[in-house]
Amino acid sequence: MQWRRIVGVGLLGATLAVGGWCGGFFTAQRLADRGIERHVDRTLIWTMRELEREFKFTFTGMPTVEYSTVLPGGKLGIYDPATDTIYLATAGGVTPGDSVANLLQKMFYIGKEVDVQQTLVHELGHVSLKQLREQQHISPIVTGRTPQEMIAKRLVDEGMAEHFRKRMYHEPNLFTDRDWPQSPEDWQQTYSHPEQIYFVRTFYEGGECLVRQILRTHGRRGMEYLIKNPPTNELLDLPGYRRRSLEALSRDKF
Repeated sequence: MQWRRIVGVGLLGATLAVGGWCGGFFTAQRLADRGIERHVDRTLIWTMRELEREFKFTFTGMPTVEYSTVLPGGKLGIYDPATDTIYLATAGGVTPGDSVANLLQKMFYIGKEVDVQQTLVHELGHVSLKQLREQQHISPIVTGRTPQEMIAKRLVDEGMAEHFRKRMYHEPNLFTDRDWPQSPEDWQQTYSHPEQIYFVRTFYEGGECLVRQILRTHGRRGMEYLIKNPPTNELLDLPGYRRRSLEALSRDKF
């Protein structure tokens, strides 16, 4: 009977420990949620103004920001242009500076914490693209167009949004022109599996590599050129597309 008491006490202790951990986890997440919301409320306008100064354009409106512990597909952020709403994931989210909420997030999400401010900047890049399209009377490409059109639009959209983030945080890009998919089948395979790391590397890192020099050299004009002239028919020669785009912009052929 003694061994049963020992086992029972052990199981009770383990249950209490797990219960305490879970309670601490959910308390920490609620604390982080409130901290993230307060941070975005305080800094959203300032962040938009900083982006305006850096990229020489003006936002025409302020998006709504909503929060969820997790988002579909494990995404860190989503922008819905139909409702002009940014959705931010708060699981593992940390904000600039030191806080108890940040400390707890780092403790519960060891090595997987996410800088919410950087995600916000990326999603504001998508907001700027939507507003530029409206100003230029460019209809967004919707489902039902050719795969090449969908791929080219995604490449430009994610590339420009990621350029916003990398430029504001002085982050290097290790993607090179040797890393592009080499055939139509490679492109379709990559585009069809957004859950895979190669999709992220190609459309986010690769997209930023594609647009970086155009945006650094021509700013808003470069943004307008890219959304009007995505590389729909040049996916197998993206270095050539970049070169021809820079030539067209330098000759005022746009």
